[in-house]
Amino acid sequence: FNKELSSGEFEAINLSVDLRVQYAVYDELRNGMLKHRSLSNAGIVLNIKTGEILSMVSLPNYDPNNPGVSDPRGEFNNATMSTYDLGSVFKPLTMAMALEDKVSSLTETYPVHKPFRVRNKFIRDDHPSEIPLAMPEILAESSNRGTAMLALRVGGDQQKKYLQELGLFDRAPIELFESTNPQLQSKWIDLTTVTVSYGHGISVTPLALASAIGATLNDGLYISPTILKYIPNSKLETRRVFSSETSKSVKDMMRYVVTHGTGKNANVPGYGVLGKTGTAEKPTKGGYDQDRLVTSFVGAFPYDDPTYLVMVTYDEPKSGPETYGFKGAGWNAAPTTGAIIERIAPMLGVPREVSALVKSPFGLELSP
Repeated sequence: FNKELSSGEFEAINLSVDLRVQYAVYDELRNGMLKHRSLSNAGIVLNIKTGEILSMVSLPNYDPNNPGVSDPRGEFNNATMSTYDLGSVFKPLTMAMALEDKVSSLTETYPVHKPFRVRNKFIRDDHPSEIPLAMPEILAESSNRGTAMLALRVGGDQQKKYLQELGLFDRAPIELFESTNPQLQSKWIDLTTVTVSYGHGISVTPLALASAIGATLNDGLYISPTILKYIPNSKLETRRVFSSETSKSVKDMMRYVVTHGTGKNANVPGYGVLGKTGTAEKPTKGGYDQDRLVTSFVGAFPYDDPTYLVMVTYDEPKSGPETYGFKGAGWNAAPTTGAIIERIAPMLGVPREVSALVKSPFGLELSP
């Protein structure tokens, strides 16, 4: 093989994976899996401006040289082969759709403090607000009711169009064979529009969702993920999904999630981390199991010019004294993402800036 490779007949392939970043992600995911006693987890680091995958880790690990002693679950790449209802990490996409279609402004408030029913289903919030909320607050407090109201304004047809453009109706177009198709609803009724808006009733891979959020933050431009190293100044194939204005507004709202909302445990001083938590109940026969969760956090940095995206997913994490009995994403996936960013930002040459600590993400008067 080496003789044929050195003959010059074949061209060497340069991969995008950064071994320093890969080890840091692996190390933090391994620590997190032990701490939170999850069945498995996955982590991805993506350059959203080029589509390059700098790291992709799936645990439990698998040793191809010792298959007999490896955990059988390690034979599966959870980042590209496992599909999950990922929960509220879908909400930034719904915000973007509403802004792009101009069916809501950032300052309009929604009556999330009142019961809200679609067909025969009451939409519930884990921590119901006592007052109406505007879009930034809906995202920061992760209100299902508010997100559902926005989704109904967007409508099912438009929602499907955007999800298609974001690559969520197809397998992630990566060079690896191991990329799985999403699981979609056969009928797309108004209740489907509602549940999909907050990440239930649609199962996708972490890589597919990471690429979709990456597009939303990358000036609204979708770039396919790749394991091949980007050649500087070469042309990138992109497609516009959202406007620059929409992209900036979503970026600001996701920063607010980390400074004031459910993503506080992902914050890393000086890097202006933005992101969103996602806690989803696992589907079971006839409904969902409230005790078995999939938790995720999708984060990006730096705030001024989001370039790198980190996504972490846990399958059935457990609660413990360190999480005060909680097992939602804010207590496992979010801090793991923050720990990863703390380690990889210097490797990637991202400077730590004090201004990111005090910067107001957008000029809105929000409820305390």
